[in-house]
Amino acid sequence: MKIYYFLNNISKESFNLYLSKFDLLKDDFSVSDLINKFYAKIWVYIADSIQDANFLEALSFIEFLKKKYNLSYKEVLNKIKWVNNDNFFIYNEDVYIQEIDNFKKIDSKKEKVYFTTSRDHFSAPFFLILNSISKINKNIKIVKFNNKLENWSYNDKSYYISKLYKHRKNMIWDIIFPLFQNKDDKNIKLFFENVKNFLWNEIMIKKNFWDMWIWLKAIKLDKFNEADIELLKCNFFSDNNNFTWIYITPYIDIKKEYRIYYRYDNKKDKVIIYSIKNRINKIWEEIFSKPSFKIYENVGVEWIYQEKKRLDKKNIDIINKICKITKDDCGVLEFFEDNYWKTYFCEINSLWGSLMFSWQDEKDMIKYYKDTRKMIY
Repeated sequence: MKIYYFLNNISKESFNLYLSKFDLLKDDFSVSDLINKFYAKIWVYIADSIQDANFLEALSFIEFLKKKYNLSYKEVLNKIKWVNNDNFFIYNEDVYIQEIDNFKKIDSKKEKVYFTTSRDHFSAPFFLILNSISKINKNIKIVKFNNKLENWSYNDKSYYISKLYKHRKNMIWDIIFPLFQNKDDKNIKLFFENVKNFLWNEIMIKKNFWDMWIWLKAIKLDKFNEADIELLKCNFFSDNNNFTWIYITPYIDIKKEYRIYYRYDNKKDKVIIYSIKNRINKIWEEIFSKPSFKIYENVGVEWIYQEKKRLDKKNIDIINKICKITKDDCGVLEFFEDNYWKTYFCEINSLWGSLMFSWQDEKDMIKYYKDTRKMIY
């Protein structure tokens, strides 16, 4: 058993102080001794007392494990890695943690691995994906009070990816989700050295929220430099514990992109397709030096209307499978094909911009919105 106990919401000074107190348990101290000697109590004077509930909750957790597994304090502490400013990332179904100058895979095949907290929100998309992995790998478990990862509040890109993660190998392919808490330049550089080992040289960095064509950056890792680090720190690496974060995929030469305006009838378990748009991107080699994929400025775009009857069975099957798994009432599904006809899930947007053509598409789009309202009124 290995436990990663997150104490992210305290200062580094408090973190170091608490660990020094925990170490006393390896000698002759008990949890009760530490509480009596160091923790603040009403109407009791204790010099330099600790009032932070994190400290009390962590001590109670140690005592809980000691009694549950009949262990010594030293044995319990050997199983816990206290997390305050550590960097992690998920590569497909594997989880890695930074250990000074390298990233080490957390071995969840030999033992159970717990990600635990009392006070951390676990609101970064890293934990949403970790939650999906825990359903695939029963040796990984998230433990926290009032855990609501099943009811994620943000229908962002990572939310839909998490819904489809069981089918990652056929729909999403290779992907990396970081939880980057120590943003020193050397750590960012080390992280991207690992990214290169997994995804090769050309990658895409995407924010899980907002317009992906603005918050999307292409990088050649063999030319990764200080300017790239500064741009990423400014535009892509968000604050700790923020629901807005990034994920990374290989750079893909997209042949054709599909925008599917659909409605899902939960009662009949049926997907109705209303309108299909194809997008052809005109991308030049210079894109790797651009700050983003902002369309019409850094990327040329051509929109093409596609008749529904010309959608082949392969793509119909993909649409049905994705929409029935995600179960949203309505939305705009985006997926694309590369030059080898390989299909990739991109994202789902709720009532995205209409992109309406004339004639038949105008009728279909009006019907799409009217039928959607019929469904919810």
